[in-house]
Order: sequence, then C-alpha cells, then structure tokens
Amino acid sequence: MRRSRGFKPRPIEASFIASVPSWTGPILSLVLSGFLLIAAIALGTVLMTDSSALVEWRDQTKLMAGVTILTALVVALTLFLILRQLARRHQVAKQQLETALNNITQGLMLYDSSSMVVLFNRRYIEMYGLSLEVIRPGRLFRDVMKHRKETGSFEGNPDEFCDAVLKNVGEKRLTHTILTTKSGRSVQIVNQPLPSGGGSRHTRTLQS
Repeated sequence: MRRSRGFKPRPIEASFIASVPSWTGPILSLVLSGFLLIAAIALGTVLMTDSSALVEWRDQTKLMAGVTILTALVVALTLFLILRQLARRHQVAKQQLETALNNITQGLMLYDSSSMVVLFNRRYIEMYGLSLEVIRPGRLFRDVMKHRKETGSFEGNPDEFCDAVLKNVGEKRLTHTILTTKSGRSVQIVNQPLPSGGGSRHTRTLQS
C-alpha cells in the first residue's frame, strides 16, 4: 500500500574537509631550492683550483651549505609534524561523524553522482536486515536494492526502482513515499538530491 503526503525535510549539510595549509607549497619549494643550491655548490667546489682566494670562498660556501641543509631539515620536520596533526584531526572528526550517524533514529544512506554508496548508518542496516558483507562504501545503490530483494525487504523490480529513483535525483526532484512492510510496519522513505550530485535516502518507522 502506498500513500504520499507533503513533506519537506531539512537538507542534510555534512561536510568534512581536512587539507594541508596553502603555505606548505612555498615551503616545499624552499626545501627543493636548498637542495639544488647544495648540488650547485658541490659541483663548483670540485671544479675549483687550490688558490688561497678560492679556498676561502670554498670554506664560506661550505658553511652556507651546512646552514641550508640544517634549514631544510628543520622545515621538513615541521611539515611532517603539521601533516601528522592534520591526520589525527581527520581521524577524530571521522569518528565523531560515525558516532553521530549511528545514534540517529532514522536509517540513512548517501550515494554520489555515479550512484555509488558513500556512507550509511547502522540503523539503515538494522531496519532492513542487511549484511555488511554486501553493503559497504563503493557498492552501487542498485546492489543495495538487489540485496534487499534477496533478503525479502523489497518487493518489485530492483532495476526499475533504481532507474526511477536516480532519474528523480538527476532532475533534482525530492520524493517521499510511505510503505507498509510485510511485518505491518509503516515506514516513510525520502529520496533527497544533494547539491554535489547523488542523493540521500532517509528511512524512518512511523508505527510498529
């Protein structure tokens, strides 16, 4: 049995960006320039004669080369520490996002513009009795629906259903449907297009 009614869910805005600061580019250029300078100095030193003036100049260039090497090492160590800190922040933010997703009452699945699953929460898996061996990031939305067909939580043709959903998402059309499952539960399913392409699929139980 299918019914529909007006429903305007709030758009999901979830973004997580962890990027290297823009000033690291010039730092890397400085490190590379330092190594090139060292190579040039070393080559020039080999080609020089042993005159007293050139010996003095060579000593000065050796000192400059040592300072350049030390500076390059300090910059490289600093850059390494910055990248490690960013990686830690990324991991913490990822864990916080997973915790938040797994503690909401709605089942949620997101897929990108190529209909590949990007993320889903534990509630979505539990509501339909799906297997984590099959449902995982990188699988197609079509694979999810075929697995639901196999497990008995979906009636109909998975390919036709996916074609209709993806067509609506491609046209930026919000759709919502209320279904009654075999167990007598009424669930509301909302397919919401995302600004970056792809869509999100929300499922919530209306009654037991």
